[in-house]
Amino acid sequence: MQQALFHESIQDALREVIRAAGGSKIVGCKLWPSLPVDQAASKISDCLNPDRRQHFNETEMLHLLRIGREIECHAAMHYIASICGYSQPDPVTPADEVQALQQQFILATKELKAMSQRLEAITARANLTAVR
Repeated sequence: MQQALFHESIQDALREVIRAAGGSKIVGCKLWPSLPVDQAASKISDCLNPDRRQHFNETEMLHLLRIGREIECHAAMHYIASICGYSQPDPVTPADEVQALQQQFILATKELKAMSQRLEAITARANLTAVR
């Protein structure tokens, strides 16, 4: 299913994530596993209706964003970024994160080695000056 380019509201963007994740019954069970399937699906519908009092809380919203990330449906995250004046975020895979950390580690190790060599050189010069 192709994702919409623009959304009029956060509810529309979340609706797309929920649809891509299998629908309100499947996502409702993920958000509220203790509720019966139909009740969880109904709660999803209520949360997506701006005229209802029921809304997603912060934890539920973050869970929906993570679900979107897992299924590569970034509609809600892109909507939030665009209305807040941010550029579109790029999802990072665990492999990408590991690679970046490894590169940072290698660079930090090289810098520490260079500092150690410099300290040794300074100490050696100081010892030579003290001996004279």
